[in-house]
This record gives sequence, structure tokens and C-alpha cells, in this order.
Amino acid sequence: MRRAPGDVLVASFNVHAGIDGWGRPYDPLPGCLATDADVLLLVEAFLPDAQQPDGPFPAGAIPSIAERLVREGGYELVAEASLARAALRDPPALSGPAARHWAPTAMHDPGLALYGRKVPRAVRRRERPPRACGTWNVLLFSRLRVRSSKVIPLSPLRREPLDRAIITAEVESEAGVLTVVGTHFPHLSAGSPFRLGELRDALPPNTQPGALMGDMNCFGPPLSLALPGWRRAVRGRTWPSWRRIAQPDHIFISRAVTARFGEVMAHAGSDHRPVRALLSFGGGR
Repeated sequence: MRRAPGDVLVASFNVHAGIDGWGRPYDPLPGCLATDADVLLLVEAFLPDAQQPDGPFPAGAIPSIAERLVREGGYELVAEASLARAALRDPPALSGPAARHWAPTAMHDPGLALYGRKVPRAVRRRERPPRACGTWNVLLFSRLRVRSSKVIPLSPLRREPLDRAIITAEVESEAGVLTVVGTHFPHLSAGSPFRLGELRDALPPNTQPGALMGDMNCFGPPLSLALPGWRRAVRGRTWPSWRRIAQPDHIFISRAVTARFGEVMAHAGSDHRPVRALLSFGGGR
């Protein structure tokens, strides 16, 4: 990948809390570092509490992906949006064909529990004790100088028990300032089209350099219609990572930006594949 002065490499990766659908842990750091992004958005990132439940996993046993990216990747954590309280659970004993699958065939996730806006005082008895408690987040990292950043909460949806938010940041390159917008948008079944107006309001004018990325829980063509003046920098199926059928993970760019390169990356442990794009704007176009 040839990079001109001022080009900015951006990437988005839904890491599914660093576990598979059964709850078996994997290391998301190699997949994050493989993007080599100047600006990296992580979706469904798990940040452990400082104090953990009693058991075989004491405090500090669950490494924080945020701390590791700062320490080992040379990133700055620009902003974080906590969408829910979360608990990671030990995977069940697996053998035979089930052990070879990323997740159970039923549409549930025994390894991850999300508690939304109501945090229970205690874990329900029918659930396995958590091995780690924390928060389920959208995180934005940068290796470039950051001028400003903010987190914009989205209005709650009746069918959506989780909080949702949009992160915006202005980063500087040799070519100028790029506004980066990142989010984990609600599902269509929860009524996400009713929040598209709030998303449009968070975007910079399409005549200015801007990039929108994240797990949008929506296909590209409807989003293109909903975001006039913005176009897709990456086209390719990203989910599920082992047999891809859809692209919910996107990078959109404004009219002031040119995508020199865009791709869906290799499977990196999550049920989503990372996406990245090399962006040019200003004098570098």
C-alpha cells in the first residue's frame, strides 16, 4: 500500500468483547495492530472493572484492550462511549462438532451478558457466575494529533435496551484536518432509521474532509441513500467472518475525501472482519 504525505489510514473492527460466541477468549490485539491504522475504531470492546468478582479470575487477569493498544500499539485513546454493563462467562464444556463452531447454532450468546440501562444488583441464579464484569464500549484511538473530540448520546429507542452514542474527533495530518465519526448503530429491528437524523447532524458538511465508520447494522445501499454526499470507501462482506453474507461494517467518506485503497481484512478472531481505507484529502488528493 503506497501512502502519500498527508494520507490517513482509518479502520474499524468489531471485536466482540474478545471472546467467541461460546465465551472462549481470543486475543484481539493482533487483528487491531494488523490494520496499521492511524485512526482505529473498536466496536463491542470490553473494558474490565478494576474490582472483579471473587473466583479464579482476580482483578487484572482480564487484560484491557485499550491499555494494550496504548502501550503496544502507540495509540492514544481519544474517546470512549460505554453502551452497557457487561459480564463475561466461562464457556461450557465443549466436545465434538460443537467445539469447532465459533458459536452455538441457536441465536444466543452464552459467553456474554449485556445488562443495558438497568444494572442488576446480582447475577440471576440461572446464569453462570461471571468471570469478569465491566462495560461494553465503542472506543476511538489515534496515532495522529487530535484537535478535539466528543461523545454524542443518541436518543433511546423503545426496542433498544442499550445506550447508543456517536464519537466525533478532529485529527490532524500533513494534508489538514479530518473529522472522524464512529458509532455502533442500533439494529433495524430496534428502529434505527429513526436515529438517522441524529447521525446526519453529527457529520461534518460533506464539503469538508470527513469519514464515518463503525458497525452500522445496515447494508451499504440504504445508508448511501440516507447519507447524501457521502459514499462507501470499502465494499465487501464482513459478517459472519467465517462465511460472510453481509456488510454491516462500513467506512463512508465525504465529497472532500478520496479513498486510495479500501479492503475487508482477514478473519481476526471476531464474528466481524475489520475494514480499513487509505484516505487522501486537501493537497494530497
